Amino acid sequence: MGPFGLGKSRQTDRPRMVKCLPNRRHKMKTYVFLGTALILAFTSAFGSNGLIGKYKHRYTALEEADVDSVITLLSSPDSVVAGEAATLVGIAFEKGFASAQKALTILIGLVESDKSLHVRTLAAGALFRSGDERAVGPLWEIAEDDSSDPGLRMTALSGLSFIGAKTSEVAKVAAENLHSADPGFRYESIKIVAKWGDKADLKKLLQAYIDHHERPDAYLKEMRPVQARYWDNRYEELSFVLVVSLYAIASRAPDLLEPLLNHANTKFRLDAADSFRHILDKRAIPALLDIMRNGEEPRDRSRAVDLVEPYGLSGRLDAEEKEMVISALKEALNDKYVEQGPKGPYRPVACAAYGVLCMLQVEVEEPEDWKNRPKPRAYD
Repeated sequence: MGPFGLGKSRQTDRPRMVKCLPNRRHKMKTYVFLGTALILAFTSAFGSNGLIGKYKHRYTALEEADVDSVITLLSSPDSVVAGEAATLVGIAFEKGFASAQKALTILIGLVESDKSLHVRTLAAGALFRSGDERAVGPLWEIAEDDSSDPGLRMTALSGLSFIGAKTSEVAKVAAENLHSADPGFRYESIKIVAKWGDKADLKKLLQAYIDHHERPDAYLKEMRPVQARYWDNRYEELSFVLVVSLYAIASRAPDLLEPLLNHANTKFRLDAADSFRHILDKRAIPALLDIMRNGEEPRDRSRAVDLVEPYGLSGRLDAEEKEMVISALKEALNDKYVEQGPKGPYRPVACAAYGVLCMLQVEVEEPEDWKNRPKPRAYD
């Protein structure tokens, strides 16, 4: 069998590489290419004293005895070596190696002026892991500089809170970048505002959620997501983090979110209700009951049924509120929308309502199509 599994290989006295070259000029070009590659490989290996190869793909195995040598590699003219060294220094900080502090001045210099964006970004990541307040100034300059690379700004901004910067000030910068053209920087800004933003910042976050859906950036739908297992594109990925961010608004500034319960867009109403549902805030109940009865889309009516369940089970509803919920669920038993299930046609909204009524221990007649519904999917 040949080297690529393409059948038998014929024995020959000449090296296979030479045999397949059509002429001497091609041979010479190939030898030069291979020779150059070997020289670069050996140069990189010797230039890094073997340390980069030693810890490649196993950074956390870094030993303190190697930290001083790693620090010297920060000054390497090879951006790959310098970048790997910066990553290892960051690990040294995380592991609490005292000798890593010697790298602080060098890292600041790299962040401020290295010609390689790759090195600057990795150095910024190592810098905030130092926990040293001297790193605050250089990282602030990058985070606030609109002309800096978005990835570099994202690294600086996300790291500032770890080294003594006021989280409220970090959130202010993030709030100004909720519409960043760079999806990674926008994603990080959303998370920061949701975590640390004040009411003014959260108001901007809510507007970013609305704008994302009402005026979507088409290019995001063509971009591969970071977590391809869960999302088809970056637009969906950002949609998710924005929905989750509404939970923070429901908790810290509910009056900002409440108007969304009456928005013309049913998705907005349901997303707001879902956020209030997480804290069992009962102001979402009227909107949910209205969507159960009058929602145009079956999936919206089904979602409203699912979202109202925790309220019924919470024990927080008074008798009148509980009766309102049960009455709406009983009405939903008559929902006519039909889908094809594994065993026959079934009505997803009606079956969902029946399931919730059973959870609430309300005795009602089982729908005939209940047996045809799909079984709930197990989580991965």
